[in-house]
Amino acid sequence: MNISVINPLYNKGSHIQRAIDSVLTQTYTDFELIVVDDGSTDGSTEILQAYTDARIRPIMQENAGARAARNHGIADARTELVAFLDADDEWHKDFLESALSLREQFPKAAVWGTAYGQIMANGESVPIMLRNELWAKRDGFLIDFFRESLVQQPCNCSSMLVDRGALQKVGGFHTGLVW
Repeated sequence: MNISVINPLYNKGSHIQRAIDSVLTQTYTDFELIVVDDGSTDGSTEILQAYTDARIRPIMQENAGARAARNHGIADARTELVAFLDADDEWHKDFLESALSLREQFPKAAVWGTAYGQIMANGESVPIMLRNELWAKRDGFLIDFFRESLVQQPCNCSSMLVDRGALQKVGGFHTGLVW
């Protein structure tokens, strides 16, 4: 397998099936799905245990937060590439394929992110668009991620493919940060 998908799970019983199904139906299928159950108490664990796909590796831990769950998944990953999908998010069926295509285009990068959208409470889908008029981009490459981040969120955890070694080098996710 080439990618470890890490899914932190805590009390998302009403969403976890949709999230897992969006991974299992990817057009790119050479992955493992590590679901780190962070001490769920709402029936999420039972939903997870109903899956029989051999690519799914459930990990149980006491509640320590999403960042700690992501770090646990990174430590247990069997690949050098990791992608994250929060339990209340879902991917388009070609997300992994698109992220790998970005990796081929930009092999020196350590993080490859795609556009994403939000589903509003009324069911409306709203794409998140980068503000072309403010910051220079070249062929889809965001020149100054940090400057763009001051005015909007150019990508989120569920829209990134990351080099696992780079994550480990920086110490993973900081568990003491709120945002």
